[in-house]
Amino acid sequence: MCTGLLLAPTTVHSNNSSSVNLKGKVIQTTNPSFLKENGSPDKQKLSTHLHQCMKKLLNADNEKTAWSMLFNPNDRVGLKVNCLASPKLSPHPELIQSIIDGLLMAGVKEEHILIWDRSNKELERGNFQINTSGKGVKCFGTDAIEGGGYEQQLSTSGKITSCLSMILTQFCTAFINVPVLKDHDLAGLGVAMKNLYGIIHNPNKYHDNNCNPYLADVCNLAQVKDKLRLTICDALAAQYHGGPAFKPQWKWNCSTLLVAQDMVALDSIAYDIIEKKRTSANMPSLKTEKREPSWLKTAEQYKLGYADLSKITLISLVQ
Repeated sequence: MCTGLLLAPTTVHSNNSSSVNLKGKVIQTTNPSFLKENGSPDKQKLSTHLHQCMKKLLNADNEKTAWSMLFNPNDRVGLKVNCLASPKLSPHPELIQSIIDGLLMAGVKEEHILIWDRSNKELERGNFQINTSGKGVKCFGTDAIEGGGYEQQLSTSGKITSCLSMILTQFCTAFINVPVLKDHDLAGLGVAMKNLYGIIHNPNKYHDNNCNPYLADVCNLAQVKDKLRLTICDALAAQYHGGPAFKPQWKWNCSTLLVAQDMVALDSIAYDIIEKKRTSANMPSLKTEKREPSWLKTAEQYKLGYADLSKITLISLVQ
């Protein structure tokens, strides 16, 4: 179990890119050769494309400048992954390493970077190696922290009242949301905003009404709004039906990365991608199945980001 030595009260550092308006801006890059014939990612190609996405998102001349616009050497950065459907449908370790490379460019110390999810077991299923106290990048779940890993004090936002992961509250000055692209049998969509159900102790309470307004309420928590700097969706492999559990019959190689600060806009683009895939597979829309992710509109009403596609600037990199 992790001791309090890994966790110290943190001060949120101001976002260096606060003068840049990134609301509604999503970068998409697609390359069929991201995945090799054996299904493993091409790390070099992933890194090249990810850093180009960062330059485009921040309008930066080079990748170091781009990463440094969002992170600084004083930051302690959590990478919130989603390993629920591991190992077949979770963020690829090669992509995570590419993100870490970017953080190192910005001067973030290795020991101040943490790959995290709800549990050690899920992380291990996702092919991540647990590291609670060794040198370098840390990797462990909320459940690895003594006392259960959640704050005793309740946090309230809208209709949710939950205890937050101590990784978010006491380790991170900033975090990166790293979801996968998949549908969800109740929420309709299980991408960026749904991944943040993994920071509260009682997500099982908030699935009624297709998770609306609860998903927007979680994302409206002060700790989330203050510390979330970036969302990077691993859509190399994706699933258009049957989620959140892995169902191989509905998986496809989407071979895509989505990068944004506005996770509402990113989820709206992800929703569009899944709907188009469902149409091509002669499947009904999520709205027809009464699984429309209406929480996206609620999040826009909260001014968390843009859900309306007409307000979103989608930049597709052709490489």
